[in-house]
Amino acid sequence: MQKLLIFIKKKLKKLYSRNSAKYSDLASKISKSCGIVEKLELQSILRAFPDDSIRRRVI
Repeated sequence: MQKLLIFIKKKLKKLYSRNSAKYSDLASKISKSCGIVEKLELQSILRAFPDDSIRRRVI
């Protein structure tokens, strides 16, 4: 799970390189994710992303 979160953070950084406030908000939410409940919350956050490759690795 930890490696997956690092991967997602890197993808988010690329996606939101021009909007650092949005990135830092999402990155902080992802950093807090570590259990099953958090994973479900993470999935709901990732549903808003246009990049399907990120969603597939989590779901």
